[in-house]
Amino acid sequence: MCRSPVLALFGFALLCFAALGPSCDSSKCCYLPPSDAGGTSRPCASNLFTACVHACGETASSESTAATCANGIYTCNDATFPAVGCPQSGWSAALPCGPWVSGYDCGAQCAVCDQGLWTCGACPDAATD
Repeated sequence: MCRSPVLALFGFALLCFAALGPSCDSSKCCYLPPSDAGGTSRPCASNLFTACVHACGETASSESTAATCANGIYTCNDATFPAVGCPQSGWSAALPCGPWVSGYDCGAQCAVCDQGLWTCGACPDAATD
């Protein structure tokens, strides 16, 4: 019996895709982080920070780990990725830059979302609200 070369090629392509695809373990649950939707390639700045998250749009108000700066961009460990890499539309109005990083304190200043990254800045005047 002769098999179609197209089917053989298709089968080979599927095997290659499976071999090169993401590896899954119990900590990752096969969730693929966003590519560059929100700017994980945005250069690091000492006054800006972002949390390491497990999923875009997660509802936790804070995360314990901040992304670190590696080669000039924000990075996280294998199981998480920088919240700045998510589309800003995926976060709530209360947390427009994703979860706050536990332990960060703005003191007398307020948390400010600056193009997907958290920073501390002047508080809005309560009398004008």
